[in-house]
Amino acid sequence: QQPEQPPPPQQQQQLPAPEPAVANGDGGASAAGGAGAAAPDGAATPAGSGGAQRRADIAASFQRVAVEHLVERVERAIGWAREAEPGLTCVVVAGGVAANSEVRRQLSGACGRAGLPMVCPPVRLCTDNGTMVAWAGMLRLWLGLAEPPLRESDELDLF
Repeated sequence: QQPEQPPPPQQQQQLPAPEPAVANGDGGASAAGGAGAAAPDGAATPAGSGGAQRRADIAASFQRVAVEHLVERVERAIGWAREAEPGLTCVVVAGGVAANSEVRRQLSGACGRAGLPMVCPPVRLCTDNGTMVAWAGMLRLWLGLAEPPLRESDELDLF
């Protein structure tokens, strides 16, 4: 028996989903708990009873709200960055969030409206934080920004 397949995105129903909570005025936010709040019964829909459609609707609605919120935060961050650094030349989107095609599409639009190019590593490098750290290190090396490695005799004051 074939597993139930979700419908294409254009057929998904818009469900209400909560906005991510804003932690403070520094641009930080959390979407923790948003998926459960969007549809606490989502996991309990049995296969074959429209459960795949319901789960697809929940996922699409949660993603829509999360991406809208992210775009709003990035637009605000661009304004803050331009105040601090008027010569701002681009917006870099990296990490796991940059692997999401809808996030890339929406943020590309926000950057375009701001007159800035959006720069992203290849998607294949955006799914693992360790890979992103290595990518950043490689770029620093190419730009001549590498620092010599620490030696055992180096004193560190971490805190």
